[in-house]
Amino acid sequence: MLRPYRLLRAGLTLILLLGLLDVASPDASAQKKSTPPPRPHVQRAGRAHYSVVQARNPHWQPILVAPDHPSAHVLKVRLERRGFQVRLRSAPGGQMLVSARMMHWHAVGIYIQPVVANQVVAMLHYRGMQARIRRV
Repeated sequence: MLRPYRLLRAGLTLILLLGLLDVASPDASAQKKSTPPPRPHVQRAGRAHYSVVQARNPHWQPILVAPDHPSAHVLKVRLERRGFQVRLRSAPGGQMLVSARMMHWHAVGIYIQPVVANQVVAMLHYRGMQARIRRV
C-alpha cells in the first residue's frame, strides 16, 4: 500500500530529475549562451583628406627702408606678430633698414586637391621660400 508521503516524495523526485534533464539538454544550454546576431555593416562616407601647405624663409631678407625709427618699430611689431624675426639697422640719413626672416613653419593654405597644393608649393619655391605639404 502506498502512503501519501511516499507518493509525494516520488513525485518531487521525478520533477527534480526532469528539471535537471531539462537544464542539461543541449537545446537549453544553447538558448542560454546564445549571443545576439551581429549588427549589419553600414557603409560610412570616407573621411575627406586635405593638404596643408606650410612655408618658411630662414634667410634674412631686407623688407623696407623706413624713414625714421618710430615707423620702423611699428613695422617690426607687425612682423613679429606674424611670426617673423626682425632686425633694425640704422642707415645713412636717419633711415632704418628693416630685415626679417621666418624660421618656423607657417600654414599658407589648406587645399583639397593635391594638384593645387603642388602648384602653391612651386610658387613659394619660386619666391625663394622653403615649402612642404602635410597630408591630413
